[in-house]
Amino acid sequence: MERLQIRPLPPQTRITHPAAHYPRIGLDDPATTVMTDLHHERPVIIRPQETLATAEKLMVNAGVRLLLVARDGGELAGLITYRDIIGEKAMTIATATRTPHDELGVGEVMTPANEIEALDRCAVERARVRELITLMRERGRQHALVIETVAADGSAQVCGTFSITRIGAQLGLKIDASGSIQSFAEIERLIAHN
Repeated sequence: MERLQIRPLPPQTRITHPAAHYPRIGLDDPATTVMTDLHHERPVIIRPQETLATAEKLMVNAGVRLLLVARDGGELAGLITYRDIIGEKAMTIATATRTPHDELGVGEVMTPANEIEALDRCAVERARVRELITLMRERGRQHALVIETVAADGSAQVCGTFSITRIGAQLGLKIDASGSIQSFAEIERLIAHN
C-alpha cells in the first residue's frame, strides 16, 4: 500500500465545483422532475441590505439567476433575479437616488414578498412539464416559486423553485437565459413537434 503523503500545492490550483447534471426529461414527465427541491438542495439566500454587487457575485458563484431574499429571522422578504440587477428598475433607482448601481441595496430592487405569486406543491405534484412551461410562458416568467402549507393557520414556506433555463437543459435545449422570448420560442418549437 502506498503511504499517504502531503505535498506543496501546485501553482494556479483551481477549486472543483460540481457540474450541474440534470437528468433528461420529456414534456409529459412530472413537473417535479424539473423542480429544485429545497428539501434536498440548499437555497441561495441574500439579505435585503446587501448590495447589488454582492447579489451578482453570489449568483455567479452559485450558478443561479434567482436569489431568495430573507430577513434576519428567516422570513421571506422577496426575491431578486439577474434581470432585476441589470434591468431598467435598478438603473432608474440608481439615477433617481444618485447612487452607484452596484451600491444599491437588494431591498430597493427586489420583488417584495407581497407581490410574489407561487405554485402550490400539491398542484405541482400532479402537473406535467408541458403544463408548467405553458403556465410560465403565459405569465412571462423565467422563474417560479413553489410553496407548501406548514401549519393549520395557513402559514407557508418556499419549498422549491423552477427555472426555464434548467427546464430547457433537461429537455436537451441550450437556452440563453438573457431573454424569455428566445427561451420560450425554443421550447414551443419542441412542444409543437411532440
